[in-house]
Amino acid sequence: MTAAPNGNGTLRWQLWVSIASAIGGLVYAIVSYTVQIAELRSGINSANTQIAELQRRLDTQATAVTLNRNATIVLETSLKEVETQFCGADVVRNIIHANDLRIQAMLWRKVFGEEYPTQNAYYPYICNGGRGGSDSAR
Repeated sequence: MTAAPNGNGTLRWQLWVSIASAIGGLVYAIVSYTVQIAELRSGINSANTQIAELQRRLDTQATAVTLNRNATIVLETSLKEVETQFCGADVVRNIIHANDLRIQAMLWRKVFGEEYPTQNAYYPYICNGGRGGSDSAR
């Protein structure tokens, strides 16, 4: 190494300070990078744990949806049977009422000689089947 131009060795001292600063900067960068990598690994492990938990929850929800869908199918089948029975009972009730009105109108005509008003009879078809839905006239 060469001596400083002024002869007191200040150039040598500045060179060592600059080498030490460079080494210190490199050590700081390596330590900082290592800490960042450790934090990143911790974050990745945490994210993997959260993903596994979310996957478990999703599987649980999928199972619950499947069970609900199956229960709904069973209920719909049962409700269709009940509706069919109510529909049949309603049709029979309407026929019985219409027959009662016919007999009453016939007796009314024989006794009073005039027509008994049966136009006010309304027979709704309340079945949810092939006749246009609920409350449509027959």
